[in-house]
Amino acid sequence: MANKYAVVSGLWSAIATWSDSDGGAGGAAVPADDDAVFISAAVNVQMDADLSAYTGLRTVTIRGGATPGMLYQKDGKSGILKIRTAYNLVGTTDTNRGRLLANSDGVWANTGALAFADKFIINLQDTSKVDATNLGINLRCAEPTRKIVRTYGTKYDIDDTDVSVANDTVDLGTTPPSAGTPIKITTAAGTLPAPLSENEIYYVRAISGNTCKLALQNADAQIVNLTSTGSGNFTLYIGYASGSATVNVLDDVTADTPWSTAAEHNACALYNVGPQSYDQQRLTLTTINAGSIVLSAVTDSAQLAGASIVLVSRNVQILSNSTSSSQPIVDYATSTFAGGYLGCEIRNTAGTGTTFYGYGINGGISHTNSGTITGCNYGISGGISHTNSGTIAGCNSGFYGGASYTNSGTITGCNYGFSGGISHTNSGTIARCNYGFYGGASYTNSGTIAGCTYTHRAPIVNNLIIGGDAASVSFYDRNTIGSVYDIKIEDVLGVLNTHKHIQSFADIIKTACDGTGDAPSVDPDGGNAECIECSNLQTNIAYMPARLFDYHSMRVWATGGVSKTYTFKCQTTMSTLGTAGRLVLTGSYLSNAVTVVRTEVTDDSGIAERSNDADWTQTVALTINPLQTGWINFRLELNYYEASDELYVWPFPVVT
Repeated sequence: MANKYAVVSGLWSAIATWSDSDGGAGGAAVPADDDAVFISAAVNVQMDADLSAYTGLRTVTIRGGATPGMLYQKDGKSGILKIRTAYNLVGTTDTNRGRLLANSDGVWANTGALAFADKFIINLQDTSKVDATNLGINLRCAEPTRKIVRTYGTKYDIDDTDVSVANDTVDLGTTPPSAGTPIKITTAAGTLPAPLSENEIYYVRAISGNTCKLALQNADAQIVNLTSTGSGNFTLYIGYASGSATVNVLDDVTADTPWSTAAEHNACALYNVGPQSYDQQRLTLTTINAGSIVLSAVTDSAQLAGASIVLVSRNVQILSNSTSSSQPIVDYATSTFAGGYLGCEIRNTAGTGTTFYGYGINGGISHTNSGTITGCNYGISGGISHTNSGTIAGCNSGFYGGASYTNSGTITGCNYGFSGGISHTNSGTIARCNYGFYGGASYTNSGTIAGCTYTHRAPIVNNLIIGGDAASVSFYDRNTIGSVYDIKIEDVLGVLNTHKHIQSFADIIKTACDGTGDAPSVDPDGGNAECIECSNLQTNIAYMPARLFDYHSMRVWATGGVSKTYTFKCQTTMSTLGTAGRLVLTGSYLSNAVTVVRTEVTDDSGIAERSNDADWTQTVALTINPLQTGWINFRLELNYYEASDELYVWPFPVVT
């Protein structure tokens, strides 16, 4: 073991680059196996050596400075750095951090990708890691045009003339797959029949000759009501059977250069997830054809419609073979440095199937993954304001914990897309995961959650979905004592001002008073405006009330010393809300003339069943005399379950 110091900018393989002493003259031997390496400030070393045969170097240190040192790769060279267990790739800080770079021209600030013909691989052994506490990172790999291809077993090509809006059927031109078969639909051009989506899994139902209907769940009650035939040509397809290494694919990547069968460029994974057992295989590409891909092993289970092959390999790689579930690969820990850019492949190579090890990116502030993270226990763990604009595939959790993460890329093939944490945003895609969101608070989803076994698993509180499809939201343990769901959907299905609040034991919906279904036929003021609907009641509602409105969402400004009565008009299809305690209106008001003291009063006397859908004669009311001028806050809770019935409330109190 010896120390080697890079004292002159140049190639790793050039003896002129290296000295045996810190600050000494160049001309020493290049670093040998088990050496420790120091790259001096203001020295740039291009990695052009293949150290894969080494057991590994000891710690490689890139020193910061007014002009920092840099280990880099640019077009025209390839190199493999290998670091042995218990040692790390680290940086130091002196004015600036040491730098790790891969791009087209070797200029730190530039963003051009390293040419696909060249590669830069950092191979970490067991407990080694990239310690990024004091390390600037700017890695830019060559990206494929298509990162994921879709597999299928049998496909059915149809066009808009094969769709019947009147009958809600599609004509496949041949006998459809058996009832209950999961199926997906896609189009290369044109518009899908409304409201069908490429992201959803549907189920074959109501087969008649060559026609069938599609349902959101495997039940006739969930058959999709088609509202348009769409336009152009469509493909419906079902999953691929097990037992063959040759897999049919819908997407042609033969001309997409990064899809390669060459070693170190051919790692892929087959992700088979959705409303069935979570399953994946980590494989390599053997042959790439226009309509099929040959994998390095046979598929070990029947594939669901939409099971996908993800290209894992990139030409810039950080690889770890650790078998520790908590070993970081790129570790910022509690570093306050921000803005690392990881456009590369971060992969744990030790696990197989659904066995995962390590953290891809750990801790830190505002770092970006634009490449791939795969095979890890947690793709991105801890820290604040990280962004994934690339692909996190085949990890136990895509995002874990932390705060204010943003996914604008794809999280797929993971057990959990997001797990825990607070104030996260998904504007991209969470697809083919076991759970889309697992726990967490105050997240916003304006993107897509599709093909997951469950979109949500409690506890999930104070969360917002923008433009979501309420019908496709699914829950692991809703209607279970102790589970907590608080999900608000704005502009459902992209329709402006249509809102839904999903709670553990009921749905709260903004409903037009137009007589549709059980809805009121008129509002209490004589028009046809909207009211609050409480419906889809769950059996355990007695254990957690359905809250139609809550403090701060229903408030009235009141003058101190003036007693008034606040009346909310209601109607219900339930016959049993006349019993006290089943419908409870609570008011909170300022009850002390000097200090801030609030008191609650309640009306829990109940209401009778409506006589017809225009009957707004039933009310809940409170008389309140606040002793200070300020807000009176109201809460209305339903504490009773009656299947297939609803409660409607006019959200404007009558004040007398």
